[in-house]
Amino acid sequence: MKNSKTILMGLALTGAIFFSACKKDKIEPEADTTAPTVTITGGDQYVDLHAAYTEQGATATDNKDGNLTTSISASGSVDVHNAGIYTITYSVYDAAGNLGIATRNVYVRHTANTIAASYSIKDTCPNMAPTFYTDVLTASSSTKVLTTQFANYINGTVNFDISGSTGSIIVVPSQTVTCGLPAAPRAFTGTGSISANGKKMTITYTEVNTANSTSITCTGIYTKP
Repeated sequence: MKNSKTILMGLALTGAIFFSACKKDKIEPEADTTAPTVTITGGDQYVDLHAAYTEQGATATDNKDGNLTTSISASGSVDVHNAGIYTITYSVYDAAGNLGIATRNVYVRHTANTIAASYSIKDTCPNMAPTFYTDVLTASSSTKVLTTQFANYINGTVNFDISGSTGSIIVVPSQTVTCGLPAAPRAFTGTGSISANGKKMTITYTEVNTANSTSITCTGIYTKP
């Protein structure tokens, strides 16, 4: 009997070892380290000064959680009454805590149409008293503005261009205009800037009287009433 018990115990131990050896190792799930993909709708936006900005939103997808568009949070704001570059940030977390982010730039800009208006102008030249006058600026294209009395000259139909990502830069391209009393051919070039709210422009220009080769550099400050 003793030998029988020994044999049975040996068999039981062998079976336990056998089943233990056949048991599969537990496989841990792979950690989710992939952030959601956020895609802005419509790309960067351009808005004329004082025009309405329409938010187009964004979409989001995740490799594990699928569509997360409704979970997106947007931050940032756009001031359409001041030219500038504004950033809207879209962010979303997946279930594992991974953060996906995308940004949109909104360019609030000056154009010839937003600048076209009546202005009060102060023109200052070296060793001369300032002159004050008014002029009406009109848009001849989306980026080109036409004056009628540049530098306070009768028939001073000088044009200047609006440039830069927010349209805040003024360039007076080289041009010769017969103007003034007495009328004379005058060459103008210059540069300037526009305030964010569009109510003030400052232009520094050089005038050359081609009839007698005299030159002077002056500054005109344009203010909307």
